[in-house]
Amino acid sequence: MVEFIEDTVNQTCACRSDKLVTDILIEKANDGFVFFEFRVTKGSVPKELSGKYSSINKAKEAVTVYLNQKSESVAVKRAYFAKSLEERKELNASKHK
Repeated sequence: MVEFIEDTVNQTCACRSDKLVTDILIEKANDGFVFFEFRVTKGSVPKELSGKYSSINKAKEAVTVYLNQKSESVAVKRAYFAKSLEERKELNASKHK
């Protein structure tokens, strides 16, 4: 699932997904033209998303296709397993009287 949070005044869009820990940001390029490009809050932009897009809608389509094909990141899997381990520990723990 991809969630888009748009800011029409600043011409930006934040893309959140349950497959990634970080957000993918769509911003207006600082080259003086009408193009949009991606920025990631942590790390580098995936090579599948590198480049410039003519509109925010085209960039949203590219993010949606990318995230539909991508598997969960290692950080997301690690957080899921840690959470499930804590839940199992709570279920199996004996209560002190």
